[in-house]
Amino acid sequence: MKKKSSIPKDPTTIKSSRASLKFANRAKRDEVSRIIDEYKRIMAVYIDLLWVLPVDDIPGYLDKSYLDKADSFLSYRFKQCAGKQASGIVRGTRQKQRQTIWKISDFIARGEPKKARKLQHYFDAKQTSKPTLDNIQCDLSENIAKINLNNGTSFDGWINIGSLGKEGNFAIPFKKHKHFNELYFKGHILKSISLSKSNITFFFEIELPEPRTFGSILGLDIGVKTALSFSDNQAYNTGNHGHTLDSICDKLCRHQPGSKNFLQTAKHRRCFLHEMANKIDLD
Repeated sequence: MKKKSSIPKDPTTIKSSRASLKFANRAKRDEVSRIIDEYKRIMAVYIDLLWVLPVDDIPGYLDKSYLDKADSFLSYRFKQCAGKQASGIVRGTRQKQRQTIWKISDFIARGEPKKARKLQHYFDAKQTSKPTLDNIQCDLSENIAKINLNNGTSFDGWINIGSLGKEGNFAIPFKKHKHFNELYFKGHILKSISLSKSNITFFFEIELPEPRTFGSILGLDIGVKTALSFSDNQAYNTGNHGHTLDSICDKLCRHQPGSKNFLQTAKHRRCFLHEMANKIDLD
């Protein structure tokens, strides 16, 4: 009997990039919307079936007895993808509930009843609510959606949607962009995609760089007056447009939470922090 190789694999990470569906014509976008609405409908059926099961009895892959309980014009392959995704959603939600129960017990054991009561109140309000599918994308395997990057058209690539039977297969065009190309040349593209009514999400497997084994340890402090302060006297506080974290937070406090201006300023704060992170000199 041969022994398995003990050579460790290089550590990798999965990153994603979105491409717009705006290059597809109206008929194809309408067909995508119809398929997604039906996909979410049958996924909701599977969630209802799995929700009543104990978390340890929820299967990762649904068999024919489950899949046949949702009548649909979509093929068996679509049902398999919807069932797998529904199982993952239910198991993830139940796992969060289990972790919350453990945390409540942990607060009680540590003599923090106020925190335990607060978390228990939150749990009692949320534990019976099933996950919603409003913002869920459809995870499609390579058996349904095939990525074609080698074509002689004006588009950079096509997604060939199959397994539709009498409904007829069709192809969706897309164009690459800077972020897509960056990930494409860093690693390799995976064969599965996520599809929504407005975009396609591609996934890339990228090897992580080897951890650094030389150099000194650098301490970092994050603050409001000075956004980033380092132990080697590096300090970053002002962005390219003259804003500071303090001025952005002050502006954020003057807006109504949830308003358009509030959300725009929150996005500005997030972009500012990314800008500060990009300025860090680690050489």
